[in-house]
Amino acid sequence: MNIRFVVDSTMDVPAEIAEQFNMIVLPAFVNYGGNSYADNGVELDRESFYGVLGSLEQVPTTSAPSPGIAQDTTMEALEGADHVIMCSLSAKLSGINNVMNLVAQDVSPERITVYDTNSLSLGGGFQAIAGAEAAAAGGSVNDVLNTMQDVYRRQTVYCGLMNIDFVRKGGRLSWAAGAIGSLLKIRPVVIVEDGYINSVASVRKRGAWIDKLEQLARKHAPVERMAFIHTENMADLTELRDRLADIVPEHAITTYATPSIGVHTGPQAIAFALVSR
Repeated sequence: MNIRFVVDSTMDVPAEIAEQFNMIVLPAFVNYGGNSYADNGVELDRESFYGVLGSLEQVPTTSAPSPGIAQDTTMEALEGADHVIMCSLSAKLSGINNVMNLVAQDVSPERITVYDTNSLSLGGGFQAIAGAEAAAAGGSVNDVLNTMQDVYRRQTVYCGLMNIDFVRKGGRLSWAAGAIGSLLKIRPVVIVEDGYINSVASVRKRGAWIDKLEQLARKHAPVERMAFIHTENMADLTELRDRLADIVPEHAITTYATPSIGVHTGPQAIAFALVSR
């Protein structure tokens, strides 16, 4: 079968990998300054966006693509494909999965599978990549979905936030509701687990922040796949990657987080996603 993938932009699949497997990226949208921008790497340049994010008077908001945009993307994916697998970040964090389901039911439910990665960034992206590899090797739809589920069970995502202002103002996380963390310059470390974002530690010093992320990564060694993700903080990200050099697999990814994630983490966040071997 010719199985094709649609991935939403929050999954941070690098452009060269998406191109390799003929994936189509469905963009989320970032809203600020009275405008709405497709998070497609064209309307929002990541480096430029993070350069101004911390100085904006109002925290940007994010939104799911419209059903019309999602339908156009789905129709494009179906051209020449026997089956399309549409992958989204956790449905507990966004309405993108719901939009995908509505479009799939309307367009061709027998030829489309909507898959909730129950994760975020490359925690979901690695599931889609592994699925695309299985499809390229001749796997059936069930083979591909089983491969993706296997990766899901072995993946994890951790993120260190430079401050909690952005995630607090976004209103998604109850543990960040108070302002005291901002006053104390707390740097939280969070995990994406079971589709939710939860706090695992809070530190004040930069060194302790990186120490904690290193410790958490080593708990999951040996590592099969790994990505290092940031919102304009290559200094700390490079230090973390260097410390973990003995467990980082070949071809590990280093990338900016897509802006539709970065507006919630805020600038200077660092993160890693990995799949244990």
